[in-house]
Amino acid sequence: MFLSILAGIVVFGLGTLALWLCDGLRLAWHCRITRNRASSTTPLQVVIESREDYTADLFGLVLRPLGGGQLPAFQAGQYLTVNLPRAGLPPSRRCYSLAAWQTQPRHYQLGIRRVAGGGVSEHLYQFAQPGTRLEILPPRGGFTLQTSGGVKVLIGGGIGVTPLRAMLHTLLNDRDNPGSTVYLFHAVRHAEELCYHAEFIGFQNRHSRFRYRPIVSRPNASWPGETGRLNGKRIVDALDAVANAEFYLCANIEMTAMLRADLTDLGIPPDRIFSEGFGGLVPSTDDAVYQINIVGKTAFDFQGRPTLMHGLESAGIAIDSDCRAGHCGACRVIADSGDYRWLLPPSMALGEREILACCTLPLSDMTLSRV
Repeated sequence: MFLSILAGIVVFGLGTLALWLCDGLRLAWHCRITRNRASSTTPLQVVIESREDYTADLFGLVLRPLGGGQLPAFQAGQYLTVNLPRAGLPPSRRCYSLAAWQTQPRHYQLGIRRVAGGGVSEHLYQFAQPGTRLEILPPRGGFTLQTSGGVKVLIGGGIGVTPLRAMLHTLLNDRDNPGSTVYLFHAVRHAEELCYHAEFIGFQNRHSRFRYRPIVSRPNASWPGETGRLNGKRIVDALDAVANAEFYLCANIEMTAMLRADLTDLGIPPDRIFSEGFGGLVPSTDDAVYQINIVGKTAFDFQGRPTLMHGLESAGIAIDSDCRAGHCGACRVIADSGDYRWLLPPSMALGEREILACCTLPLSDMTLSRV
């Protein structure tokens, strides 16, 4: 009898201890998730440590935390958001990919192209100098390396090379996969736009598994390398092996969509192609005029704009936006009726009839809600 009672007490005690441990783990996990969620939206104060001008329109910034210390860690390929204050108005926001990777970052690097008429990039080009303070949101984004092994093919157009440079830093420091081949294709119009050319050449000289392919479409007489336009066939033909290779594309939306289509036509499975696009859109050549109705608000005529977002903004309709390239999700709206075309596949899960205004184009009259 005594032994039975003792055994019951032991079992009860062990069960209670297990429940206590599980509850503690649950609370710790909950706190970690809450802390991560809070940190992803809490602005950070940084100061510009240095600036480098590559061309008349391309420049790089190095940011360090105001007061020193360490910055939030991030995955190679992610971006941060710059908040530019405006008197009496919400801040203007733009997302810029992080151009370098560190396990414990004490600074962030950005590569930026000045866009004519672009409020944030133009402001930074004119006024961002060493000592200038900025407010940013911590890194986020899903354009990251998907697996640790296998061939990686990085493909950048213009300033789209910045997240790929961070990925390259990660891959060349990956001691778990020392034999995995890494390709980097960087397509630009002019040779001076190859912002990190000397660094990439140095990497190629030191790492036998790294292949660097800069391509210039409008070369001058002194350019000794490859010329012409980059396409899917040119990429695949340059690879030693295609099986199990992963492709990471970052360029303007048109180039990204074209290369994705090329690679798919050449037999690359879509689930091995990862992409992030940005800006660079041209007005639609469709002459039709479509009426866009905003439930409970107003209506406007859409014609010849690059995206639905451009149409909304031209009509004076405020809409949230950060990246303007389909990966932050800030501009999602409900398409209650009407037809549209995706200019770039969204990089997040969307609800039924949800669309992103920054990378969709109306093909008929539409009714939108949650704008």
